[in-house]
Amino acid sequence: LCFYSQLQTFQVPSCDNKDELTSGVAIAHVLYRRDPSWFNETWLGRIKEESEANWRLKVSNLKKVLKSMLEYYHDVLGQQVSDEHLPDVRLLEERNTVYMQRTCELEEELRRANAVRGQLDTYKRQQAHEHHTRHTAEAMKAEKWQFEYKNLYDKYDALLKEKERLISERDSLREANDELRCAQVQQGCLLSDGDVTVGNLAAEIMPTEL
Repeated sequence: LCFYSQLQTFQVPSCDNKDELTSGVAIAHVLYRRDPSWFNETWLGRIKEESEANWRLKVSNLKKVLKSMLEYYHDVLGQQVSDEHLPDVRLLEERNTVYMQRTCELEEELRRANAVRGQLDTYKRQQAHEHHTRHTAEAMKAEKWQFEYKNLYDKYDALLKEKERLISERDSLREANDELRCAQVQQGCLLSDGDVTVGNLAAEIMPTEL
């Protein structure tokens, strides 16, 4: 924590939180400010600042920083840093390996998930097409039934009207037949009365026997 606080006093980039220290960028800028003749701009330019999400670049940056610091201690300060004080960069390499493996696994899982998703999308499209086809067929069938029902209803309505017309004609014929019978009866009665009158008249005209 003290080391992190000391780094913040230099106001260098990539030093907003402790996690950013793993990129090596902040340490490189501090070294550049402490001794720009040794840690010059050419050297600083080899430290990649876009390494935040790339463990491979982080490891590369830290190796460059460590190598230059060891050379600085040996060539400038005349001191030899013992191995026990050297940071274990291999831990970052191992973490990078694990990270890469996990990334590959996630990419493979994502590929399988996308394949399954593609199959599901295809299945949904097929289901939608089949549903649309069934719906269209059912709609056509319903329309056909409606057309046939209308034809049957029109025929029924025509037959009903024809029945009413026949009933009306039957009633008219009955009335005409009844009137005809009445006329025939009246005519028969008149004929009977005429025969009686003629007979009486003939009897009166014929002479009586002597």
